[in-house]
Amino acid sequence: MSWDQIDVEEVYMTLRKREKQIPLYYNRSLQLNKRPFILEWMWNTCDVFELQGTTLHLAVSLLDYFMDSYSVHANHLMLLCIACIKISAKYEDIEVKIPNLKELLQLTSHTYTSDLLMQMELSVLKLFQWNIGLPNIMHFCPYFMRALFDGTDLIDGTGATPEKLNMVKQSAESIKLNLENQILEDIQYKKHYPSMVCSAMMAALRVLTKVEPLWPDRLKTTTQYTYGDLHELVRAMVCNYQKIYASDDCVVVDETSDFNLYMMTSPAPSIGSANHNNAKLQPGSVNQSAALNVSHVSMSEQQVTCDKLSPKLAHSGTKRFKTESAN
Repeated sequence: MSWDQIDVEEVYMTLRKREKQIPLYYNRSLQLNKRPFILEWMWNTCDVFELQGTTLHLAVSLLDYFMDSYSVHANHLMLLCIACIKISAKYEDIEVKIPNLKELLQLTSHTYTSDLLMQMELSVLKLFQWNIGLPNIMHFCPYFMRALFDGTDLIDGTGATPEKLNMVKQSAESIKLNLENQILEDIQYKKHYPSMVCSAMMAALRVLTKVEPLWPDRLKTTTQYTYGDLHELVRAMVCNYQKIYASDDCVVVDETSDFNLYMMTSPAPSIGSANHNNAKLQPGSVNQSAALNVSHVSMSEQQVTCDKLSPKLAHSGTKRFKTESAN
């Protein structure tokens, strides 16, 4: 069902309420150094099965919060990835796209048994108390994209003709994919609600496609965020995008400047240490185990091995991020 066929405002408000139930993220996993390889593997796996973007983003969220609560045995990292993808696909994707057990186990050259996979699935579900409906930016994107451009906009300082609008929309779609990768990779975006991150991405798209005004009233109304709420996130996204895909200079935009862009060579506001070497991930074959350093599990290891880091997931309506020692 598309956003055009439903009461979009009601759905949006429901998502906003649900995102307030997203657990706090403590950034204390002992295996964060493996996260770039894990993400690449999950990205390629979801691509192989042609799963939706919402499925990938939910799977990564499940994995991040599980690793934030447990220290997962090295031999079970890929098992956790598969379990999170399977749970997410069941929740987000259409039935015909959901990978079956045999297909998933083949990805690991049958390193794991079906019983082990089901054990890991159950462990993830228990951590979340079976409440896995965590909104992510991909849930908000279709709604916000409806209001991103219209005929009242100015493109490169001139009126938005149908031809120009079409070209800008095509360019924005390509840029959006890269920004989505950037957001997925950088755990520091978990400081903010997905609706805010997605709203900032909309503003970044307007900056990068040179469409003005930067944050028109229709986007304020649609997202319920002012540009002041989003400014630091927008600047970080634009600067990081340009460092990866364009130049080392950063375009900095002031909402009141009527899009008089100026160049600035100072670094972007730091919202985390994303591994930008993986920002240009492309579809490809799944690297079965080398990147995650997963070895075959012996019969004596036929139990999911996880050491608990926290007693339970904590929730908060305001603070989205905590830093805490795992010790």
